[in-house]
Amino acid sequence: MPVGKAKQFRTKLAEIPPQDRVTWVRYTVKAGDSLLLIAKQHNTTAGVLQNVNKISSSLIRVGQELMIPVAGNNIESYTLSSHQRLLAKQSRAPTRNRIKINYTVKSGDSLWLIANKYETDSKTLARWNSMGLADPLMPGQKLVVWLQPKESTNTNSTRSVMKKVVYTIRSGESLALVANKFKVSVNDIRSWNPKVASQKYVQPGDKVTLLINVVGG
Repeated sequence: MPVGKAKQFRTKLAEIPPQDRVTWVRYTVKAGDSLLLIAKQHNTTAGVLQNVNKISSSLIRVGQELMIPVAGNNIESYTLSSHQRLLAKQSRAPTRNRIKINYTVKSGDSLWLIANKYETDSKTLARWNSMGLADPLMPGQKLVVWLQPKESTNTNSTRSVMKKVVYTIRSGESLALVANKFKVSVNDIRSWNPKVASQKYVQPGDKVTLLINVVGG
């Protein structure tokens, strides 16, 4: 900091209430420590420690030094607003007529693999979820994917209007029956509904999201 700005800095710093400040401590890992335990002791989260210290896994070693941000408020007062901002970002469709897919990250997943599965690119997927391309993915993490409806191949229709339909599976129905009923493919239903795709069978009461071409019938 320039010497000439020091007085102004001290004045401005003194005006910040203690509860709004964040200080930093250097912590040396001891035997029996874990990221979760250290985070709990310092009123933060394991995810924050991983991000701040550029750690891609939860493994730490004895003697390792960690930088820990220590906030004046409870961590809930910061993480809640951050989580709300992420949900708001994920809920905004990039363009009209897109269908939102909620995807749960599995072990071995990467942005590239998920993007490739849904016919998009890693950069776009990261932007939809307020992430950087180098950010690590954690199993159980929630992502959103905005699918682009496929163009209609019906030659009797001059345009394609896609409607989002939430359908409840009835007794005796299978994905093949539902697909035939709405003139879509089983693979489409599975790609639109990752949770259903992970199940061997659908059950009565399960809900599936469908994209239906209402102009083409």
